[in-house]
Amino acid sequence: MENEVLGLLHEVGYSKELSEKRAKIYENAGKGVTIFERRNFGGDFDIVIGGSRGDGTGVYLDCDVDKIFVQNEVKCFDEIGIDAIDASFKTVFRLETEGIPSGYAKLRLHSMQDGADTNQTGDILQHRIKQALTNVDGIQYLRNDHTLCSAIGPQPGQVSNSWLHQNIVYSKVKAGPSTPYNIRIPLLQTNLELDEALAFRCSCPAIVHQCCERVSGRQWPPTYIVQSVISQDAYVVPVGLKDHTDENLQWRICFTLTEIALVQSFNDTQIKLFAALKLVTKHCLKPICKNITTYIIKNILFWLMEESEHSHWEEKYFNERFTDALLYLKTSINNRELKNYMIPTRNLLLNKVSYEAML
Repeated sequence: MENEVLGLLHEVGYSKELSEKRAKIYENAGKGVTIFERRNFGGDFDIVIGGSRGDGTGVYLDCDVDKIFVQNEVKCFDEIGIDAIDASFKTVFRLETEGIPSGYAKLRLHSMQDGADTNQTGDILQHRIKQALTNVDGIQYLRNDHTLCSAIGPQPGQVSNSWLHQNIVYSKVKAGPSTPYNIRIPLLQTNLELDEALAFRCSCPAIVHQCCERVSGRQWPPTYIVQSVISQDAYVVPVGLKDHTDENLQWRICFTLTEIALVQSFNDTQIKLFAALKLVTKHCLKPICKNITTYIIKNILFWLMEESEHSHWEEKYFNERFTDALLYLKTSINNRELKNYMIPTRNLLLNKVSYEAML
């Protein structure tokens, strides 16, 4: 039975070799789409393909495409990094975390270049940031409920007879920090699901150093990933903790690039295990509780891999590790707590599961 499952997963594309190829394809796709979107909308941003597409574990049309618009004109710093500001950034925010749920921050305006001209495409972002600022006790914070990037979402008054625009349908409801939409593909009789989200680069060395100290000496993650985390930016994306005070002023801290690298470090067995768990999540768990997501499963695997010997992840232990992951999920749901791998003080199940969901 175990060999049959592994064989089927391999046949449909879940393997280390194919995952690496897909990850490279979507990395290049992000670069190509960046050029296209810049030409159409202007602005200085890079598009990163995140999620299962970005890490190479997404197969066919079984998952959406996460497009992250990383703005290059803006940078956010925590208290430790605020003195190392590069003058090239037009707008700088300070991450304010006191009194804010772990894993989130308020963006307190630190500095902004004067003279943003709304008639110049390159200054539209700065103009929109000014419009999204709100004053709280004499301090300016950036709200998370404004559309800041011209390339995200439907454009008012935009008329086009192109096939693309005629087949795009935008959702009226945001999904976390994202603006979801789908593109009808008549020939395949299906839709391609996409999410677009704005992100600002974020320097938070305090979080990074705590994470690196925790994993030091472990067999996993690989040393090269631990070292790369120190030089990589995190992101902040526009979403706050639901129903929390100042929800519209909170921005979630994400380590998207690090998480992509962690998944890309999976061996062949771990990729197949991740695929099997995603299938169980999609077809068995989400109908019961929509908040049990692929991201939840990904973090469970991260914790299990950090806490286990590398030899425990060989192909012959597939069933044991599959069971371990489901038991870890069950325990987490019963305790209503699952620590975010990069920010352990953030509970991924906070307000996500109810007593009814556990019955």
